[in-house]
Amino acid sequence: MKSVNQIAREIELSPQAIYKRLKSYPELIEELGSHVTFKGGMKFDSEGELAVKSLFLGKDVPSLNQVDNQVLNRVDNVVNLVELVDKQVDLIDPLLDQLYNENAFLREQLAISESRNHELALCLAELAKNNQSLIAMLENKKASSEANQAEKLHQRFLKRFFERIIK
Repeated sequence: MKSVNQIAREIELSPQAIYKRLKSYPELIEELGSHVTFKGGMKFDSEGELAVKSLFLGKDVPSLNQVDNQVLNRVDNVVNLVELVDKQVDLIDPLLDQLYNENAFLREQLAISESRNHELALCLAELAKNNQSLIAMLENKKASSEANQAEKLHQRFLKRFFERIIK
């Protein structure tokens, strides 16, 4: 049970404004009957409170039965949604299992691939080392070949030079 003062605070009005409005609607007090008591001042139960508030809110405030029905409808909607989610979970679980299995397989493949990459890196390092050796050897041969050619050229020059002198 709420007093007029409590209702007035909730809807931000003075208690006098509520009493004045109630006086202009005496039929409302008669309709409320069992929803209002006059012991220790005017007090209203929840249905009476809604009726009083509706006088100031400019629209009908739903009764407790209406609110109960709305709550029950919303609860039914929530239950339906939970059932739908349960069905979705039943569909999602196998997909999650499949994803976990694929993930494990891909991790294994990655480990194998990393191992092969390591082996390939070692092979590439060995090839690079061999290539350096071959490059050094070819440079030596080239230098030797150039030296031989220079020597042959020098010998030909000397041979022609002396052939001319002798003639």
